[in-house]
Amino acid sequence: MLSINTLPKHIKTSLDKFNVKNEKPDVFPSIFYIRGNKYYYFTFAPSEDELIMLDDGTIPSLKDIHYVALLVNSYNSAVNSIAFIGYKWVKSKTKKNYLKLYRLLQEVKDEFSKINTSAEINQSLIKFIETTESIVKDQENIEKAVEAGTKKVQETSKAVKVTEIDYVELRNINLQMVRAAHQQNTIQLESEQARKEVFNYLDNQSLLSNLKLSYLKMKLQPYRKLMLSSESEQAKEVREMHYVMEDDVPLEENPLVPEALARFKNPI
Repeated sequence: MLSINTLPKHIKTSLDKFNVKNEKPDVFPSIFYIRGNKYYYFTFAPSEDELIMLDDGTIPSLKDIHYVALLVNSYNSAVNSIAFIGYKWVKSKTKKNYLKLYRLLQEVKDEFSKINTSAEINQSLIKFIETTESIVKDQENIEKAVEAGTKKVQETSKAVKVTEIDYVELRNINLQMVRAAHQQNTIQLESEQARKEVFNYLDNQSLLSNLKLSYLKMKLQPYRKLMLSSESEQAKEVREMHYVMEDDVPLEENPLVPEALARFKNPI
């Protein structure tokens, strides 16, 4: 595993020329093996600038390593996405909360069967239940992706080597993770009306007419605010991120290419 302290002397010498703002440079823990060449990849704090260096210490121009720059930037973004965002999702109580909600809704379903509720409200409840099942399944997919991504990064760090194949694999893992999270949010919005109908029905039941339903209504109360509402700011963000479910575009066709390349210290 590479670190600033273990860099070869000629690499450190070349790097010092770019550390003119007293920034703190950091090296990616693996060397990138791309199209027959070896590259060191550096990031700088707090500027968030980046630098690519050949293994002989020379600094290639950005026009000569356009593809390489995009690949290492994208790979690093995937690593950070899995290590920080994904880890936070895994550590959340999402799975625990929705398993509890699922069990409560099953109890509601049992009570509805005893009082002959309408077909419409039963269908709304079924959709509500299916939503909780889907969210749990998506959460499990997130956990699997984070585990697979973490394993992949550990393997490449130990080998001190990242290839284009490694990039494709990690990119796909990260995409699976992001899509599962997006699907969790989307299905909440799609089932919003069904949830409202179930809660409205429970709200209109007399407290004494069915004590079990009254008890379940009380237990369900915290979950009213747990799921997304179409009026929330996050709902707008979910709709704007619909593109994550589309086919992944080639690396060089990503709309964020100019923004990514602008951060490199390499000469144009």
